[in-house]
Amino acid sequence: MKFGLGLIELICMTILTASFIFLVVNFAQYTMVTSGGKSQYLYYGGDDTEDVGPVIDYVRRAGVPSDYVPDFLTTTYTKNRIVEFYSPWCPHCRHFKPNYIQVAKNVASKLDIEFHAVSCIANKELCKMQEIHAYPSIKAFEIGSSKGQAVKRSKRGELLIENIVEAFPGVENITNNALSRKHAVKGNKSKSSNIEKYSGKIKRETYSDAESSFLYALSYGIFMDKHPLKSDRFIAFHDWLEFVQSAIPPEWDMMRNVVSHVFDEITIASQGDKELSALVKESVEESVLSKGWSYSCTKGESGMGYTCGLWQLFHILSVGYVERYNEVHGLISMPMAGQRLRNYIEQFFGCEVCRTHFLKTYDACAFNRCSRLSDKPTADPREFALWLWEVHNAVNIRLLIEAGIREDRVISNEEKWSRYWPSKELCNQCWGNKEWPEWNNDEVYLYLKESYWIDPMRDTFVSTKVDKSFVRYFALLISPFLMISLFKLRQRRLKLRLKKWTKIAD
Repeated sequence: MKFGLGLIELICMTILTASFIFLVVNFAQYTMVTSGGKSQYLYYGGDDTEDVGPVIDYVRRAGVPSDYVPDFLTTTYTKNRIVEFYSPWCPHCRHFKPNYIQVAKNVASKLDIEFHAVSCIANKELCKMQEIHAYPSIKAFEIGSSKGQAVKRSKRGELLIENIVEAFPGVENITNNALSRKHAVKGNKSKSSNIEKYSGKIKRETYSDAESSFLYALSYGIFMDKHPLKSDRFIAFHDWLEFVQSAIPPEWDMMRNVVSHVFDEITIASQGDKELSALVKESVEESVLSKGWSYSCTKGESGMGYTCGLWQLFHILSVGYVERYNEVHGLISMPMAGQRLRNYIEQFFGCEVCRTHFLKTYDACAFNRCSRLSDKPTADPREFALWLWEVHNAVNIRLLIEAGIREDRVISNEEKWSRYWPSKELCNQCWGNKEWPEWNNDEVYLYLKESYWIDPMRDTFVSTKVDKSFVRYFALLISPFLMISLFKLRQRRLKLRLKKWTKIAD
């Protein structure tokens, strides 16, 4: 009996301990995500050695309502100020950061102008009030004003001293003596851009990153003001969801559930942020909402991963359109598929520079889009996936060249070739027999299909669901009963020992 009770106690203690650890770990993970953190900011909480100068990053403290307006955005503020509204995932916001810091240092030391920064991820409601639709957005607020005026920047996206002067005409006389109007204040050399150099990451990570970016976009990209979706924005959202629903693999349960639910309730979803968020939470587990991106997307940089995961989603959809062409093209022709992708980026992608470049590429029929994405009976649906792949490679090369300009160096052809994807090491057949890319499109598409499409016999991860919310509730439910049972078992053992000692004493 003694051994039996001890074994039962051991089992109860093991289950209770496991339940406790599960609850603690999941609560810690959930707390980290929902409470935000330094990853939501660019100027606050960086390296200890980082000097952000006079730039003040607004951090909303715990307990402060999300719609609270800080004093520097009110009419009672008694100083002129420049405010940058940014998103930490936006690569061009990161590139702009050293320029903004240097401008702040040079100007604030001579003029009574403050420089502030607002993260639109940490302060979504505040950015809605200011009607911020692109990142980074720079506004000038004069004394007594709560409505900022957009500040112009150079064609290269730099903030110039003359832009500051134009924003505050009242300080022009001082400026003539203190600063040179024609001087362009450039930042320090920034780190090379986080260009996606693919390393053949496993498909599980690809789909996980795509999920994270899709859900992140629903949370932060659809409603950038307080108004319901109407006209062009409503149509773009409706068409995007329909396209995603049609092109994703049938086995991708999580995405199918959330897209179908939001699409079926699109009238409600289009009313506002709260309504859309409620629909998403009804169809997605908490663990999926809070998982973030893999290292292969973030490259270890806090706040990054969104654009990488979004590209993964675009490639999955383009390959999915090809693989499901026979059942999809009657509803969505190939030109319509391209147009829906374009309209989604135009209406809901916050990075202004990225969005502008993509729209110019698309509208100019670059890479022969107009002839390749055709609805003719002889059209090859693979051209959609191949066209998007070419666009993505062009984006990576453009980012590399821009990084070279910031770092005052010339990019060699060899360095450009090393940025093409897939690399020669990943797909030798794709490159042909030369050291530079001479693409074999048949092989390239096979590589894209292998990388982005689901083989139901092999890729079971997308349909394998572990409902952690159920496990969490079960752990919460069973823990009190285990503790009571353990307490009763301990009491029973004590009684048995007491009875045995009494017999020995007699």
